[in-house]
Parts: sequence; C-alpha cells; structure tokens
Amino acid sequence: MEAALAANTACAESIRGFAGRYHAFAFDWLGREIAVDVRPGQTDGAVIVVDPGGAEYLESDLPLSAWHDVVAGEEDLLACRFYMAWRAANPEAGDLGFDQAIGYKHPLFLGGGDEVENLELSDRNVHFSLRQSQQVCRSQTQRR
Repeated sequence: MEAALAANTACAESIRGFAGRYHAFAFDWLGREIAVDVRPGQTDGAVIVVDPGGAEYLESDLPLSAWHDVVAGEEDLLACRFYMAWRAANPEAGDLGFDQAIGYKHPLFLGGGDEVENLELSDRNVHFSLRQSQQVCRSQTQRR
C-alpha cells in the first residue's frame, strides 16, 4: 500500500492531471509506473505507462480489461533482453528488491544512451525524484 501511495505521489508530481485521474498499480524493472484511469464513471479505464527515464508517459488507448492480453503478445514489452544484458554485465547485483529499479545514469531526455553501460541500480523513489528534478531543470533551461 505504501509503494502505491508513493508511486501515485511521484507520478502526480511529474504529470499534470495525474492526481485524481490515474492510479498506479504496477511497475517494472526500469522504474516505469503503470497506471489506470480511475475517474468517476470509468468502469474500465485506459492504461498509461509513466516513464521517468524518458521523461514521458505513454498512452495505450486500451482499457484495463484488454491491456494485459494485448501487451502479453508484444515482442519484448518489458525489455527482457535489455534486462538480461544488464544482468550479464552486473552479476554482482543480485536480485532486484521491491524498492529498487535499474535507471539511466544519464537520462535519455538529456542525451544519455539507451545502452547497458548507461544503466545503474538505484532506489525506485530516488530514481523517480531525480528524474523529476532533471526534467524541471531541463524545462527551465529550454525557456531561457
């Protein structure tokens, strides 16, 4: 329950309109949060994926009832090959804890490479909050 509350808070701080509309219900090894539209009147809300590493959220246009079946058929939705490559390069890392994620040392939205060498083990909450801070810095720099 605490993890869900923390995820919802982090997502709401990153995405305008998230609070009161979406509820995070899952996450993956890259720290991406998966959320569903829970506004009143929604009986089968659409699913979004909040990606702190890419500083974006991805809309699926799929209701929760269909989302799992559709994504289960995707080639490599959870980037399993990428994860296995990171594991091979970091055998000392051990099993990922519930409070951990593998994040980009240099985020993609700041020009970091989408490669194993750019990944590191981090605390999920720290990973998300660092990405939020970097997004704020980037948006302030772009306004100048």
